[in-house]
Amino acid sequence: MSLKQSEYKIKKIPLHQIPRSVLKSLEHIQKPLKTLYAQGSQEAFQLLKKLPTHGLAVVGTRKASFRSKEFLKFQLKGLRNSNFVIVSGLARGIDEIAHQSALENNLPTIAFLGSGHNVIYPRETFDLKIKILQNNGLLLTEYSPGENAKKFHFIERNRLIAAFSQATLVAEAPIQSGALHTARWAWEMDHDCYAFPGFPEDPLLLGNQKLLENNKAIPFWSVKSLWKTWPNLKFEPSQQLNLFPHNTPSTKTQKTDPVLKFIHEKTYQNHGVSFEDLYDWGIKNNISKEIIFSKIHHYLNEKSIYLNNGLLIAIQAL
Repeated sequence: MSLKQSEYKIKKIPLHQIPRSVLKSLEHIQKPLKTLYAQGSQEAFQLLKKLPTHGLAVVGTRKASFRSKEFLKFQLKGLRNSNFVIVSGLARGIDEIAHQSALENNLPTIAFLGSGHNVIYPRETFDLKIKILQNNGLLLTEYSPGENAKKFHFIERNRLIAAFSQATLVAEAPIQSGALHTARWAWEMDHDCYAFPGFPEDPLLLGNQKLLENNKAIPFWSVKSLWKTWPNLKFEPSQQLNLFPHNTPSTKTQKTDPVLKFIHEKTYQNHGVSFEDLYDWGIKNNISKEIIFSKIHHYLNEKSIYLNNGLLIAIQAL
């Protein structure tokens, strides 16, 4: 599949057409924007008018874990048909999931590139780039058409992702993830930053843990966490009731829920259970990782269990 230049034109955007608040954010960190090239349909160019007010940046590692990718998919479903514009960087992993989920849930999406237009990079997400254009999404870059990607481009690109978004969500970041640059830019621009909470000392989420421990990010438990940034955010009734992939247990069913019962048993026997051991137990009992993961998040949120040194511990007897 090839791009048709007549359909998806590349335009140099005059600075006066870029929201003033975006330019001020970039000036504040002393890394101003000099040029911006955009590619998309005529309708897609109107998305710039919605930024940064409706922009939610979603960033994370290229080597994302299954649980983080699935949790992100589930949560973005909760924003279906809303006014959000999902902003990311078209890389493998979390970026890829963010753009795909936006398209699946009727959300406009904008991808910031680390190269100029007409450069096939990264190859793994080229088809996704086409889908973004076909669905009235927008591709943005400050690099001239044909300019190849360079390593430092991605750090520079990350400041644009933060500046064009009202808030940034870090889905999964190890301690040296480039997503932490985006989080830092957001912090310095006085934009809100959110991060998925992780299990203590989980190497895949040490970057998230660092942000949360240093009060540089707000814990993201569900899309309702975004009320901190968007207090008037509303959900459709069906979205309010089921933000997880499976129905979360009611108080009446908690006593018979095998996942919670197992955590209670291990709390009594071994003072808790690790996430990995719980997954292994689930496999033996034909309970999928998705179900276990959604229930863990529910019970943590309900304060029926808590985390201590990487162990899940039940709080009170069933």
